[in-house]
Amino acid sequence: AARSSFYDRTGFLNPFLGLGTPIAAHNFQAEWRSRTILDLARVAVAVERYRIAHGTLPDTLQALVPNFLPSVPDDYFAGAGIPLKYRVRGSGEYVIYSVSRNMKDENGEPVTKGDDWYNGDLRFTVAPMAFRTGPQVAAN
Repeated sequence: AARSSFYDRTGFLNPFLGLGTPIAAHNFQAEWRSRTILDLARVAVAVERYRIAHGTLPDTLQALVPNFLPSVPDDYFAGAGIPLKYRVRGSGEYVIYSVSRNMKDENGEPVTKGDDWYNGDLRFTVAPMAFRTGPQVAAN
């Protein structure tokens, strides 16, 4: 089934949303984006706590429940019941992400054209341990 656009899906919030206040749809998007960014950071902290406790990254975000998170947050843009996504890259780097406003799953990869907010996933990327153990700022 094809996904509807954000504007089609906001009709349940207010049946008059598109009639007199088109800016309201933008306000909902801004709110969802802010909440998603906070959820991404919160999940990244839980992944790090899991890594410290177990010495390895979790296979899935569900492994964080209930010891590190009460539940995996839903992706506001994907819809109720669809959780944020998580992927470990070959280097040991991991990314937690939302499909964002275009509602397409780009596997948490940066987009090559345009602004990520409009064209790609909202993501929180954490560098591999090997990178984080070295100095991050060059000495003067």
